[in-house]
Amino acid sequence: MISSVKKLSLKSIWALLWMACVFLYTPLVSDAGYLPKLIGFSLITFLGFVFFWRSLKLDISDNYGLVLLGLIIVFSLPSVFISTNLGDALLTITRWTLVILLVSVFSIKMDTSNLKAFTIKAASLVLLALSLWGMQEWFFALEDFVLTHKATYSVTASLGHRNLYIQYLVLLMPFAAAGLFLKGWWQKISMASVALSLFLVIVLLNRTAWFTVAIYAVSAFLGFACLKQGSLIGRKKELIALSGFLGVSLIIAVLLVDDVYTFTHQFETVFDFSKGTSRDRFLLAQRSFSLFLDHPFIGVGSGMWKIDIMGFSQEGMLTTSANLFYQRPHNDYLWILSESGLFAGVLFMALHLLGFVRSIKHWIKRRTFFDFAVVMSWIGLLIASITSFPIERPEYLLILALLLIFSFGGGKDQTKTSWRPVLIGLNLFILFVLSFRFAGELDYMKGKQAQSDQQWESSISHLTSAQSAFFQVDALSLPLVHHKALAQFQLGQKDKAAVGFKKALTINPFHPETWNNLGICAFEKNDLDSALQCFKNAVRYTESYQDAWLNISIIQYNQGNWRTSFRSFLRANSALGSDNYRQLGTLLSIDSLNRIISQVPDRKMMKTLEAFRNTPEWSFSIIQKCASNDIPFDHQAYIDACFFMLKHCEEYEDCDLVDEIIIKYLPGGKADLNLLEE
Repeated sequence: MISSVKKLSLKSIWALLWMACVFLYTPLVSDAGYLPKLIGFSLITFLGFVFFWRSLKLDISDNYGLVLLGLIIVFSLPSVFISTNLGDALLTITRWTLVILLVSVFSIKMDTSNLKAFTIKAASLVLLALSLWGMQEWFFALEDFVLTHKATYSVTASLGHRNLYIQYLVLLMPFAAAGLFLKGWWQKISMASVALSLFLVIVLLNRTAWFTVAIYAVSAFLGFACLKQGSLIGRKKELIALSGFLGVSLIIAVLLVDDVYTFTHQFETVFDFSKGTSRDRFLLAQRSFSLFLDHPFIGVGSGMWKIDIMGFSQEGMLTTSANLFYQRPHNDYLWILSESGLFAGVLFMALHLLGFVRSIKHWIKRRTFFDFAVVMSWIGLLIASITSFPIERPEYLLILALLLIFSFGGGKDQTKTSWRPVLIGLNLFILFVLSFRFAGELDYMKGKQAQSDQQWESSISHLTSAQSAFFQVDALSLPLVHHKALAQFQLGQKDKAAVGFKKALTINPFHPETWNNLGICAFEKNDLDSALQCFKNAVRYTESYQDAWLNISIIQYNQGNWRTSFRSFLRANSALGSDNYRQLGTLLSIDSLNRIISQVPDRKMMKTLEAFRNTPEWSFSIIQKCASNDIPFDHQAYIDACFFMLKHCEEYEDCDLVDEIIIKYLPGGKADLNLLEE
């Protein structure tokens, strides 16, 4: 009796730890909701193997899902060996292995009925907690009880991003809805969790979530005739309550959102791939498939998608900034095909399709609402795999593991002791990889913070510690050695910096920022030809890279190529937003602006440049430039800029403010201002 109580208590604590892992996050690493959860799930899995060692009953050969997972790992290994981003490649293998361990650990002396009950209750509790968390974030996102589309992105809970958050709620919904057939408080918890999550689905404006819930509803309606046991028709009160809540939620959402057009636009663009982010993802899908066709058998290398995709031009993409890149193709099937090749990709598709088909067979055979919930969750996962990247996220992997158990089975009721050391060894391998990765990311974040504080030597120290076989490339595809080279450049170690940038290019040969910085190093050595080639490589991969175009213009100007210099200048200007004119003050030598204009044969160019010169933003940038470089007050461009600002102070609607700005930057302060006014 005492022994059974201890076992029950231990298993209960273990189950609570599983639920707690979903809420793990820390800003100490680059992705606050990713690595902490991955480590948490790995640790809890290891504890399960330790606590319930003697209870492990598993025959992997009896679970076709585990066999498919094992084959995916086998066929993914060649892509690991060819990858220059070994750290992310190891994380990929770690995630695959973790799913095997999750299936194994949930199969330890936990019969199917107990696991189903655990899944329903855990899903209901986690869904309720995450929904309440999201509700409070949503409330604070309101401004004067008006919700903007942009504000919805502040609702993330512990998932790190709005879309990941709301899609995860949608995946939990079917299991939580199965709690409608429980009794007492569990039924109420289930009702509350489903209701609140449906409200968030409406107000957070995620198109994938809308589409998935619509599929759920249609499938449930079509499934009513087939459900003989535990039919929804027997839950009329609950259905009426949920329907009423859904209607009220829709009304509230329409009243609070900034514009009804926001809703209609989101609906219209569900299948519209001609504009916005939908167009971007469609283009990413096309280019991901091109990567696969170029490397059909072993792919471009595990962890290499975010690097090799940069080899394509960004033309046509909504996101064209040199500092913002896509980390994933938002399609797991194309992701695996492009990185790991045909065999791994086909096996991954087979895993999902076979699991889905088997879940339908179980539902047809048993006709229980829980089996129907498994079918619905598979549908949600299939949709998410097409539009997002659930295979990367630990909380999604947990759902995948449960679906594999319910669809393929947990194994025969016989002990296979030979698997125990293998499973423990795999678990220790995962923890080994993740511990080094976590330590590296901690040092990386410290190094980046030191750079922000201009503590260059400290930054170099942390970045050197961060770099290892487990961590080479950050989330924006920049090798860590690139960041270290930046700090070295600031310390005047320009030769070391150049070597660092070249090393970075061996890892990621397509990153425009690295090419631009290497070009600056060459420019410092007066190697204009090499610098120009580096800057051209930068804009080759990102056509709208403003800094690189400005640098190209400077070199062309110094080489006496006036016409090409100004064409490059205009390309740089086309990349600027209307509020970024002050950055134009870094272009060329300040004292040469009038000279250049006078020598440009192209009248259209000349008018454009004169327009730039005759703007307050341009003048202000010149003043800042002169002040920061201790250029004398009698410098003609300096005087012209100050005079222009005084002459057009009414454009600022506050001439006193103009006087204050000029006094701040003029060497002689108010005396110089008085001289200008005279």
